[in-house]
Amino acid sequence: MPVDDALPENAVGAWKTEDVHKAFTFGPADVAKCANYNRWPAGFENRTAVNGYTAAITDAQLTKQLVERPVTYLLGQVDTLPLGGFDSSCPAMAQGATRRARGEAFAAFVTTKLGAKHQIQIVPECGHNDRCMYTTDSVFPVIFPTSAKK
Repeated sequence: MPVDDALPENAVGAWKTEDVHKAFTFGPADVAKCANYNRWPAGFENRTAVNGYTAAITDAQLTKQLVERPVTYLLGQVDTLPLGGFDSSCPAMAQGATRRARGEAFAAFVTTKLGAKHQIQIVPECGHNDRCMYTTDSVFPVIFPTSAKK
């Protein structure tokens, strides 16, 4: 469970900056308050009981795929308010107080704890809005990369 920059009092003010927050430490989840915190899709528990592509692979394989793949997380600078279908369930809130904090905390976790080389790009002035995210000039090179040599 991420703390520090993921806490509500720290996460909500993130809209003021395009800087990636990196002050995350990960503590144990309070199972007494949130018994389902590790249940799929928030965690690995009960994953194989659910139909879908992940049911056929092991936790180790799923983690390996996550770590080895090149990933850039596109996070809206102002995606800090509980709008538009915001998930406020206990398992979701255990990941962070805002969507942006959840994304930053997840990227920090897979990088520091699992050894991934994932990147984060904070998309300026975007909230939880796909049109804003995918039509911003700074995002085009991420979703349409070009090679240096042809």
